[in-house]
Amino acid sequence: MCLRLSPEDGVGVLVEVVKEVLNAGTGIEGLVAVELEVPVAPVQRPQTGGLGVDRAVMAAVAELSDPIVRVGLQVMRGTGLRVGELLDLELNCILDYGTQGSWLRVPLGKLNTERTVPLDETTLAALVGWLAERGPQRALPHPRHGRLTDFVFVRAGRRPGARPLQTGLSQAVQATGLRGPDRAPLHVVTHQLRHTYATSLANAGMSIQALMALLGHNSPAMTLRYATLASPTLRSAYDEAMGKIRPRLPIAALRS
Repeated sequence: MCLRLSPEDGVGVLVEVVKEVLNAGTGIEGLVAVELEVPVAPVQRPQTGGLGVDRAVMAAVAELSDPIVRVGLQVMRGTGLRVGELLDLELNCILDYGTQGSWLRVPLGKLNTERTVPLDETTLAALVGWLAERGPQRALPHPRHGRLTDFVFVRAGRRPGARPLQTGLSQAVQATGLRGPDRAPLHVVTHQLRHTYATSLANAGMSIQALMALLGHNSPAMTLRYATLASPTLRSAYDEAMGKIRPRLPIAALRS
């Protein structure tokens, strides 16, 4: 007996068929094969804008009046931080490695990993400028462990949330007058700044291993999403590296 099921049939249909086989007295061996028609879900690709869109949006971001929003968005675009990582930055986050330049210590984030990323001159200047404007602020309880922490982004004794950052980015995009393929006003979310950061580095030829470290990814598969938007050189480097580390597992022959 060969049974073909589709996702619309559901588990309940499979259970009922097995019951009928058992009730017939032939035993479970009466069910020779079950074929499942499972559609392959499309791979979700990161959404990014082109180089022109990126430049136009970031030029508009530089004109935003709220310094926390302006600098926060600039740091996200210049380092690939997630919004939660940005808001959790602490005062000791800038590291000076001399000839190796300035780096940003990224706090424990979505994947519970801590990392450092290099700072370019523009991003460093924006961050240092905010720290000078920030002035003395009282330490606040950290949402992760409750200990008093000196956060970078604090104003009048309060930490900002993610909403002002999204609102500011939407205002910047609106100021550019950019529109999507459907001619509707372009919609950009803050996480796309991270995607643009990663894709631009991938397009410039950065290796998968290096990009993984900068993004704080635990799996090469996560980083490979950006490589598919980039040059074939990066994909080739990934395949070569994975070929060396992936165990060679024998594939069992299917019984006819």
